[in-house]
Amino acid sequence: MKVILKEDVESLGMMGDVLEVKDGYALNFLIPKKLALSATRGNLKQAEVLKRIRLKGEAKRREDALEQARAVADLVLEMEARAGEEGKLFGSITAKDIAEEIERKVNIMVDKKHIRLESPIKQTGEHDVEINFYANVSATVKVRVRGEEAKKEKAEEKKEQ
Repeated sequence: MKVILKEDVESLGMMGDVLEVKDGYALNFLIPKKLALSATRGNLKQAEVLKRIRLKGEAKRREDALEQARAVADLVLEMEARAGEEGKLFGSITAKDIAEEIERKVNIMVDKKHIRLESPIKQTGEHDVEINFYANVSATVKVRVRGEEAKKEKAEEKKEQ
């Protein structure tokens, strides 16, 4: 059965797409949930309108993503965590921690799912972290992780002055 998607459906298609799906899937799921319309002549005209709306929305989201990427490009995040003598952290720095620090520093909300971190950071030092804002729109931030002993050294330096 041919249907026109009224909304984006994961692993199926985007709003305005005309697709061939099994009758049962269309009649029992897509159409009752108002995710799709049957592909009649009149509805095919509506599909063109839906595609234009989708393309305008995508252009706006891409522009917003580019703006966010420019704002965080070359950003350096200073983070502190408890660490042992060799610089191994007792805990870890996660994508959630990085997202919160970006929001605190430059007031931009970043979904932790968009932060490309192979595994949580468990070592002090400098780490490059990629953030994907949209398809083919990303930025790299540096995360400098210092152990808490560095915090104590700073406090001692201030006392000496």
